[in-house]
Amino acid sequence: MEKKHSIFGWDSVFKSYTNHDLIKDSIFPLLAAVTITVISYWGEKDMLVELFKVITIGLSVVPVMLSILLAAYAILMSMYWSPICEKMKHNAKGNKLLNGLNSSFAAAIKIICLGVFYLLIMNSIGTVNIPFHIIPPNIVNAILLVISLYFILFSIWIMKDIAISIYNFASFTINTDIKERKDEDKKGS
Repeated sequence: MEKKHSIFGWDSVFKSYTNHDLIKDSIFPLLAAVTITVISYWGEKDMLVELFKVITIGLSVVPVMLSILLAAYAILMSMYWSPICEKMKHNAKGNKLLNGLNSSFAAAIKIICLGVFYLLIMNSIGTVNIPFHIIPPNIVNAILLVISLYFILFSIWIMKDIAISIYNFASFTINTDIKERKDEDKKGS
């Protein structure tokens, strides 16, 4: 049976915000997370202590970034109903910009929510102190540290892309208004 193509849901989001986009957006946060973890590991830091320091920081930073992102997304959603967006919806470049911006916000929100969920779970598991016998605990804690750092750094790093998307949105509307005024002036002359 053939899967229906919908303009709704996560499948639709990830048509505009592809795996390639996710990988591109994840390169710096992942490299930084690995670098920090390797430096801590080589510095013979206690990985469990470092992990919980990072989780504590993450639980204060990542939800705030999520709140900022949700607020910006809510503002964007209210702008969709404005006359400016009506012009964009009927312009191929504008429509592509709106779809990309919408998908970027939705994908970032999903990933950051996963980060909050992960950090909460890791914080809860740490208080239970589950022992590992197969893999050395320091290696497990280092891997968990990389993942924790990734979610924190991703939530901050993605803001630059959201900012440029909002800038592009504003730039498009400004340039569309200027072009329309010039066209009206030419007609009026």
